[in-house]
Amino acid sequence: MNEHLDRRSVLCLAAAVAFGSRSARGHSDPTGGEMSKSIDATCAAYLGAWARKDLDGIAAHIHPAVHFKAPMQELKGRESFLAAAARMFPLLERFDTRGTFVSGDRAMFAYDFVCREPIGVSATAELVRFEEGLIRDVELFFDARPFEAFQRALAQRKGRG
Repeated sequence: MNEHLDRRSVLCLAAAVAFGSRSARGHSDPTGGEMSKSIDATCAAYLGAWARKDLDGIAAHIHPAVHFKAPMQELKGRESFLAAAARMFPLLERFDTRGTFVSGDRAMFAYDFVCREPIGVSATAELVRFEEGLIRDVELFFDARPFEAFQRALAQRKGRG
C-alpha cells in the first residue's frame, strides 16, 4: 500500500474516532439529543436498506438535492444517486456495518462492501450530512483499484465479444 493511501486511511479513522468520541461524551446535539436520536434511526434504516439491497428503503432517506462524491464519480440529485446504487447491487454479495458515529448533523459509517470476485471485500467509510432529516451530502472513501480493474476486465470482454 502506498503512503498516500495510508494517510487517507489514517484520516478516515481519525475522523470516525473524533465523531464517535464527541457523540459518546454527549456533545453531539445542543437540542438535548432529539436530533441525534432521529439521525441515529435514519442511519440504521439507511444502512439496513443497503444490506437488503432495498432501493426504495435507501430512497426514503436521501434528500432530493443530494450531492454524492466518491473516488470514481461525483453525482447530484436523488435519481442519479439511486441509479448508481442500483448498478452496485449486482456486485454486492453482503454489506457488513462495522461502526456508526454521529455528531450533530453528520454521521460517519464504516462498513465492508463484500462484492463478487474479483473485487472482494471493499472496506469503506461514508461521511454523510443531514438536512431536513434526509441525507444531503455523501462522501465515500475506499480503495478504487479493485473496481477499476473490474471495469477494465468488463471492457476487454465486451471488446472480444
